[in-house]
Amino acid sequence: MAKGNIEKIFPQGVTIPELYKLYTIVLGEGLDRRNFRKKLLLGEIISYSNKVVKNKGAKPSKLYYIQ
Repeated sequence: MAKGNIEKIFPQGVTIPELYKLYTIVLGEGLDRRNFRKKLLLGEIISYSNKVVKNKGAKPSKLYYIQ
């Protein structure tokens, strides 16, 4: 998935659950949730933006930028 397309969909940054959902929709198959975040960070695909999004009743989600 191209960086520019993801930035158009999520201009303010993206959370890991949002990115996971997008990948599973595009690929049409489930991915291993346990390793998804780790692979994105180790592959230097995303970087933390120092921002969070407050969710209803849940802990805040970190926002990431696509590199």
